[in-house]
Amino acid sequence: MTCMPFRSHSLLWSLLVWTEVFVYTITTQAASSPLVCSIPIVALLVTVIAFVAFVRRESTQLKSLILFASWGCLIAVVLLLRTWTLVDDTFLNLYITVTGLLTSIVWCVISHSAHISEATWHWYIWSNILIIAVCGAFNHQTNTAEKYYILNTVCLLVVQVVYIWFILHRQPSGTVRCRHLWRVAAGTLVSITLSVTSILQRSEVLTSEQWQESIVVIEIILGVCVVIDAVIGFRQQPINYLPLDVDNNAL
Repeated sequence: MTCMPFRSHSLLWSLLVWTEVFVYTITTQAASSPLVCSIPIVALLVTVIAFVAFVRRESTQLKSLILFASWGCLIAVVLLLRTWTLVDDTFLNLYITVTGLLTSIVWCVISHSAHISEATWHWYIWSNILIIAVCGAFNHQTNTAEKYYILNTVCLLVVQVVYIWFILHRQPSGTVRCRHLWRVAAGTLVSITLSVTSILQRSEVLTSEQWQESIVVIEIILGVCVVIDAVIGFRQQPINYLPLDVDNNAL
């Protein structure tokens, strides 16, 4: 089996991870005890390990899955350390930034060498990760951080627009292109919303309480996008389409 049935297994795993992240956010914002906040993190670790064990004999992209699963486990461990105040926010931000960049580089090499995805998809993913990583590196309350967040938000929007234009002009019209556009649009909605609220919080337009509420709302939007994606019945498949001549009148 090249990919798990999306309506059952993929939706189950996605919602399980989303639920654990959402519970961690709620418990953290509620200033719960470290023990309570640790429960969803430990559950996330177990989920990631179980996921790799479940797909290790069935996935054609096992190397990429193990790579991101390992990164997820390391992030969960550092979050656990942060919960018990063994590391501070600065270390957490820099750790996520550096490991995220390194993981994305390795993924690009693995995916490109195995011809899993076409080159433009790699540049799109790399650009997004780079922008997010820079935001993580400047995740503090300074005027410099606010300027970088504004610049990164503009760059993020430009990347999304350019890639959508590329899809419309290089991928033939049909269900595959619609699936691709939906996922890019959903990711754009979540990322741009997060970036804008971050700017508003750093410019003191939003209070800390409103910022925390916005994070919850954004996570709910993300969960809704996952469910909609499954309800529509989109399949998971590599983005390795070939450039084709397209009738511009049909775009």
